[in-house]
Amino acid sequence: MYPQTTTDGVFNSNAMEKKLNKELADVVMWALGRKGVSMRQIQKHFHMGNRAAEVMDELFQMNIVAEKFSNQPRAVLPCCYDDLPTEAIGFLERHGYSLEHIQDAFNARGSSEL
Repeated sequence: MYPQTTTDGVFNSNAMEKKLNKELADVVMWALGRKGVSMRQIQKHFHMGNRAAEVMDELFQMNIVAEKFSNQPRAVLPCCYDDLPTEAIGFLERHGYSLEHIQDAFNARGSSEL
């Protein structure tokens, strides 16, 4: 998908930013349902290339995943809704995820693979 342009041909960075933020929110929700995530898993599941490294950095900054350790998948830090940083909850809610969606993601964790 290409960024939207205005009538003068300038890229609408706001539209691209919204798309990238929604994509990040989707990755956060997916990660919450797992015990650990790797860049390769993000690339494969979300069909993204090099952006997966940026997404992983953003997950780390949001306190969703632990610091990198060797070549192992990074541990997902929040174990339940109460462990999620307030900022992360607000971010997810702004992108269409309700409390029930978030709790469902945690509930899926028991049945997901690393």
